[in-house]
Amino acid sequence: MQDLIRTFTKDTILMPTDNAWFDALYILKAKIPGDLEDDPFVFNITLLHIVPDVLIRTRELTVGKALTGQSLLGYEVQFLRTADDRVQVSVVGVEGSTAFVLMSDRSYTAKAMMLTWLTSHVGADVAAEMVSQLSATAAGAPIADVGNDK
Repeated sequence: MQDLIRTFTKDTILMPTDNAWFDALYILKAKIPGDLEDDPFVFNITLLHIVPDVLIRTRELTVGKALTGQSLLGYEVQFLRTADDRVQVSVVGVEGSTAFVLMSDRSYTAKAMMLTWLTSHVGADVAAEMVSQLSATAAGAPIADVGNDK
């Protein structure tokens, strides 16, 4: 994972809600998020939620016109503004993978966002080590799609 995040510059990162992670903890019988740091399921879920070299700004989506990008796990991820003005995200061809964007289009640096998110899911030590591997350019790069959507 550290090699993958070193070069982040312009990527879309989908962040599961806390409730989604609590569900994962329950399903995987983990007591705290740090229990999952070496879990291949969590690693793959993380890869699925990163769409490299594609910066999706939900405010730029038009109703009914989908945009797609390939996740680091290799799946096509589709972004679509629906007729009721919500933004839907799904994995193309995977039934039951649809979710709705709750927060979007806020810029944060890769370092700040990743440190915050990773700390709550893999623990402070592992998060700090992973984030320390970011290049200077990547660490200061703005990341979008974290904020408030309709």
